[in-house]
Amino acid sequence: MNANVRVWVLTGDKQETAIDTAKACRLIQEGVKPTILSSTSLNDFKAKLEQESRIQHAPDVSLTIIIDGTTLVWALEDESISQQFFDYGCRAKSVVCCRVSPKQKADVVLLAKKQKSYITLAIGDGANDVPMISEAHIGVGIRGKEGT
Repeated sequence: MNANVRVWVLTGDKQETAIDTAKACRLIQEGVKPTILSSTSLNDFKAKLEQESRIQHAPDVSLTIIIDGTTLVWALEDESISQQFFDYGCRAKSVVCCRVSPKQKADVVLLAKKQKSYITLAIGDGANDVPMISEAHIGVGIRGKEGT
């Protein structure tokens, strides 16, 4: 059965920590290198996104995309780029957005909501997750060590 669920992890953690956590949660398939879109400039990001979007992945390979908060600014600033980023992200089993701000978390959820055909669920355990939880169709706040 395929529920067509996509997992987007939105975290303030460093990229290395986020990748390790994604591996531990089996969001990154063993032996498969994740696609890292983190870039040093807007042009570098556009080139990576364009190049990676053209690649046809085998059906049995679970694609995972990694992007950092700096690059996410470029991914979300222009409507056509954000649509291309979202479409590419939907081809992946998971997208890990690391070093993102609370506003960026909400902006990524809003990007999915704008597509009209998706229901968004956001789960968080700290005050930095409140904007994301509030933006989602379904928001779940978990009492955690970071706050209530």
